[in-house]
Amino acid sequence: MEFREISFFLALCDAHSFTKAAEACNVSQPALTKAIQRLEEKLGNSLILRGGGRFELTELGRVMHIHFKRIDETRKAARRAAQAISENRPEQLDIGIMCTVGPALIGPALAAFQQKYMDIELLLHDVTTSTGYELLRAGAVDCTLMGCLAPVTEEFTAVPLYAEPMVLAMTPGHPLASKSEIFLADLNGSTYADRLACEFQNTFFEILANRELNVQTVIRSEREEWIQVAVAHGHGLSIIPQHAIVTPGIISKRIVDMNVERQVECITMKEPPESESLKSLLGFLGDYRWL
Repeated sequence: MEFREISFFLALCDAHSFTKAAEACNVSQPALTKAIQRLEEKLGNSLILRGGGRFELTELGRVMHIHFKRIDETRKAARRAAQAISENRPEQLDIGIMCTVGPALIGPALAAFQQKYMDIELLLHDVTTSTGYELLRAGAVDCTLMGCLAPVTEEFTAVPLYAEPMVLAMTPGHPLASKSEIFLADLNGSTYADRLACEFQNTFFEILANRELNVQTVIRSEREEWIQVAVAHGHGLSIIPQHAIVTPGIISKRIVDMNVERQVECITMKEPPESESLKSLLGFLGDYRWL
């Protein structure tokens, strides 16, 4: 995918019209239409519902609109960083942080880094698993802090930071809260808040299906804070990384027969651009006492 195609799609979402979007992008309507078609071919499905007399996104279009907005925001941030360098402002590191990586451990670590390296400005970006890798490839971020259930591919290098288990989040008043041990079977029939951005989401539902168990999903969101607030207000259980829980009113428990944990890592390209600031960050995070 090219930034140009993404920007055309975002302009179309804003304008709700191919004609107006083409005018906003200063291109002809056929050129914009062909760019959208190329983007759909690369994604393998339609982004826009054709016909019907009104502009409407498909389900894929709605999901990709969220991701493409994040990519566009990071692209603009990269331009600002380049401008800062040309204007001799403090060196800037662009760090993508996976939305499921909670601030409880990352926040103090980055604050400690800045106390030591006060001449380096940190610009933090919200990323998902897919956008994080795409932004690394595009050079839009210097590194990403992401939770990984499997090793990264050969084109990337990962500095391990800390491991955290996937735990069951609930209110203190939930019927399961009083149990000394919780098993997967105890979740059967329970209401569930589904974290769409979770890298463990598909695996969890596969585990349930293999055990012939089921949960009743009552709310779904890519926004971590919305899911946690929903859980805190009694709208169901949720599987959440242990150190990602930041909302008051939530307790967590391990599931005895689901021993799954993820490794939170600082990921860069295998051969990143030469940057003393990035080297300093990688060294600091690698030596930091996380737990």
